[in-house]
Amino acid sequence: MNKFDAVIFDLDGTLCNTFEDLCLSLDAACEQFGFEPKSREHHLENINTGAYEFVRSALPDDVSEQKLKEVFSWYRAYYDTHFLDHTTVFEGMKELVINLRKKGIKTGVLTNKVHSCTLMVIEKFFGFELFDGILGNTDEFPSKPDTPMTYEVMKRMGVTANMKTAMVGDSDVDYHTAKNAALTAIAVTWGYRSKEYLAALSPDFMADSVNELHDILL
Repeated sequence: MNKFDAVIFDLDGTLCNTFEDLCLSLDAACEQFGFEPKSREHHLENINTGAYEFVRSALPDDVSEQKLKEVFSWYRAYYDTHFLDHTTVFEGMKELVINLRKKGIKTGVLTNKVHSCTLMVIEKFFGFELFDGILGNTDEFPSKPDTPMTYEVMKRMGVTANMKTAMVGDSDVDYHTAKNAALTAIAVTWGYRSKEYLAALSPDFMADSVNELHDILL
């Protein structure tokens, strides 16, 4: 018997290393509008809250909402043409998803990354056939960790309330996403948050490597 009936994965920092493309795109947007780009450490602290808030974090506190929208629009257009320049899949993650599916476990992707970019990343590195449901950020649902996105991707996956489902992610956002929807919270430490930070959240499981994650899920 499988330990889980379904597994939902975060994308950025969990399935794929997208950090450099995100940072370079935000830096380019700041420079375009005459703002000083922030450090990589600053970007790392603000990367899991969705694209709009990610851009907001790099601008002065007193920036107007209109200017923020202009910078965000430029950032989106730039990122849409550069988001695969440096992005890579974490070694072993595709094989893990394949193994889950061989065991009959449903798989999904739930991310605050813009949905159109999410689809292109998944198509390039995994293929749509490896996931039962894929959902990125849209205007239709509030961002993670609010539950509407989670319930929607579970619906698309064919997951029902009686199925044991895990949420795998690299951040506090993913932890709270899991807990808000009564899912098993699994934190991975190879992403955008430190092991110490994640341990303080007390997730149900933690994995320092893809092999450890494999053992937790299978």
